[in-house]
Amino acid sequence: GMGEVHECADVVLGRRVAVKRLRGEAATDHLAVAMLEREARVIGSLEHPNIIPVYDAGYLDDTGPFYAMRMMERPSLEAALRKMREGDAPTLAEYTQNKLLRVFIQVCGAVDYAHSRGVIHCDLKPANILLGSFGEVLVVDWGMAHTAQEISAFQGGTPGYMAPEQFEGKAPDARTDVFALGAILYEILTLRPAFPDRPEGLQQMLQRRPVPPRDRAPERPMPDDLVEACLRALESDAAARFPSASAFGTAIETFLEGTRERERRERRAAELAEQGDLLADSYEDMLESRPERVAEMSELLASVPPWEAADQKQPLWDAEDRQAVLDALSIRTFQSSVAAYEQALDEVPSFAPANRGLARLYRAELRRAHERRDDFDRVYFEGLLRQVDPDSSGSLSSTSLRLLTNPDLVDVTLGHVQDVGRRLAVVREEPLGRSPVQADNLPTGSYILKLERPGFFEVLAPVLLRPGQMLEQMIDLRGANDLKPGEVFIAGGPALLGGDETNLRGRELHPVDVPSFHIATFPVSFQEYFEFLASLFQGDPAAAAPFLPMNTDGTGYWTWNGAGFEPTARLLRWGSDREQLLSLPAFGLSLPCAEAYARWKSESTGRHYRLPTEDEWEKAARGTDGRRYPWGDRFDAAFCKMRESRPDLPVPEPSGSFAHDVSPYGVRDMAGGIAEWVTPSASHPGAPSAQTATRGGAWCDWRVDCAVGARRSYFLEERSARIGFRLVREVRAAVADE
Repeated sequence: GMGEVHECADVVLGRRVAVKRLRGEAATDHLAVAMLEREARVIGSLEHPNIIPVYDAGYLDDTGPFYAMRMMERPSLEAALRKMREGDAPTLAEYTQNKLLRVFIQVCGAVDYAHSRGVIHCDLKPANILLGSFGEVLVVDWGMAHTAQEISAFQGGTPGYMAPEQFEGKAPDARTDVFALGAILYEILTLRPAFPDRPEGLQQMLQRRPVPPRDRAPERPMPDDLVEACLRALESDAAARFPSASAFGTAIETFLEGTRERERRERRAAELAEQGDLLADSYEDMLESRPERVAEMSELLASVPPWEAADQKQPLWDAEDRQAVLDALSIRTFQSSVAAYEQALDEVPSFAPANRGLARLYRAELRRAHERRDDFDRVYFEGLLRQVDPDSSGSLSSTSLRLLTNPDLVDVTLGHVQDVGRRLAVVREEPLGRSPVQADNLPTGSYILKLERPGFFEVLAPVLLRPGQMLEQMIDLRGANDLKPGEVFIAGGPALLGGDETNLRGRELHPVDVPSFHIATFPVSFQEYFEFLASLFQGDPAAAAPFLPMNTDGTGYWTWNGAGFEPTARLLRWGSDREQLLSLPAFGLSLPCAEAYARWKSESTGRHYRLPTEDEWEKAARGTDGRRYPWGDRFDAAFCKMRESRPDLPVPEPSGSFAHDVSPYGVRDMAGGIAEWVTPSASHPGAPSAQTATRGGAWCDWRVDCAVGARRSYFLEERSARIGFRLVREVRAAVADE
């Protein structure tokens, strides 16, 4: 055809994608361009686990239109059938007839869904059915599809799978695709195509009848029910075929459920299910140990500066290679476990131990998809789970929460959270009573708990409920009654942290228990910082000079005039209003400057202030549910201060200018505004000794830096107009013991 598909890298989300574009001169052909754009729109309108999803579409100056879709590394059904026809033993072992029939049923479901949306594929064939590594089945290549809005007819498709009415130029309907499905089933049964894939005489095309399947492949097992269903779908008269893809799929499902030799196969099924259980245990062990291995590798990476020679990096490379091997082994173990269960189901359909084993695997993957906030995998594994455990619908959608607090007898209100306008917001509140409390039959998802007690400030505590989970959560409220103005109390407890896919020194999303602390609502402003500087200048101006805000080249942003601070020309380029400049988050400060301010404030107030650890900063920014941004999972430049937030050149703005940049706890400006110095946590790999991390995005940053899992390393003495800081205050021991 005129299109070609390339494997590409999505640099923003850190994944591989397949990009379809036009080849050669077709990129300038208006008809070809229109057809590719139409294909992208058709696929984009279909949201089904078995239809290839479109991630993006657009136009490139040098190659014309394109669209990006999920990358599938495994072969098509055509490739699998070809290998089986050639006698390839591993493929024959993997793709039993029953497994291929289950693939076929999923294809029927996808096609029937498309029909329900008014879309006829018109080019169904094994080459357009992709088989994934985890049992995925995806119908692709919708370039020939007809939609309900198109009242037209044309000859298009692949001759070996085209229905007679397509050769006549009649408008296709659902039964046109049923004919192609019949040709695919014929090939599954015989390993040979039903019709030659080459032009025939028109009369032959209109009256084509396939060679009976048993005559074509007498060596293959072919139950009568399957042969009859196949030939019915291949009737020349459309009225004699199955009326829908759903009816066709149901006929195959009926066969799978009712034609087994139970007694002889149950023993073999039990053996296979036990094998699957052992492999599933091994797979879970690998996944449980992976974060520790990745942490060790990340620490090794952090200990080897990027500029080191190759021989110094060899241990790191060896560790990375070992991890790659272990990751591949875990995938193979998952596949082998699924294969063992599926072989057990081949022996005895609906064999309970095999279904339980698959349900266990799929349920665990579904939980991980929720934690990753991966909507595609969530929908996909929900579908797989329902296939093996139809009664799981209730357990998938409902969870239970038992809440304990220290101290107890706290009034608890449960806030139900939904995505509203790209933000996770409380849409309904439900009083639960006084702690300890329990709430049952709650939908899966994120919630905000409002905790109130006489003598305490109101405390917000986000919580994540996973599919089928009975969560018992202890929230430490000691210290909530010691809140100072301009602070937010972050209750102690677990949180999902990590997940920075853009930084090799980052960590995977993982649970971390973070003790209670207080954190400033906003970063330290110039106005606040100058109170510290003024105390230094009044004592020893020479000793105070190194703490002035300045650029890396030593150019200052402010000068001391003996009575106060005046903005320099470098700072005035971003605004002439002195009061507004003073309200900006302080920047141009090294890590020692920030630490000196924290010591000064501690000495001035008698309270212990310091920079937040990475874990504290991240929990305050995202809550406990692993969200990507303080407000939810979807980005919008107007929600925080970054380089695309305004139509003009980016400039710093006063803290609090963006109301939507607020965390579940109420902490502000953690996605944009100013990046912030932090101190490394035990759950994060360290930087080289001369460097440390900054977290959060800044006024001049791109969206990748605005994700709460993102991080950068800087030299301790480095200064930048994008880096400031905020402070945390530890919960006093006396308060914590109350």
